[in-house]
Amino acid sequence: LHLFVKGHTYVVKKGDTQIKAGEIMSPTDMGENINLGVHLFSIEEYQAAIKSYDLIIEHSKDDNLLAHAWNNKSQCMRMMGQHDEEEKCLANALLHVSPIIKIVLSNMVLCQESLGKNDMALKIKELLN
Repeated sequence: LHLFVKGHTYVVKKGDTQIKAGEIMSPTDMGENINLGVHLFSIEEYQAAIKSYDLIIEHSKDDNLLAHAWNNKSQCMRMMGQHDEEEKCLANALLHVSPIIKIVLSNMVLCQESLGKNDMALKIKELLN
């Protein structure tokens, strides 16, 4: 099975079981799930992108991948207006030490502002400076 997403081809498999119509299959390489999720996000397929990130969250032990997955999932939640879930995802991203910490914190500021928690947003901004 090949999945085409904006000029990229992903070869995916689902063992011996039948793939149902409309079912999104993800690459078996956890790192490729990040790329798949990013592409799905770019075409506003937020629920499908979340499924891609959830595979990493459920199966990966790599802190860098986990931080990216939680952060990217938070942005899907943001786009769907689910700011409480966005906040939970960002908090989980912070549990995984990674080079993307500044990106996660910047997104947390946006989330806190969306939730009307301007004092918290200001505190986080101070951490970034």
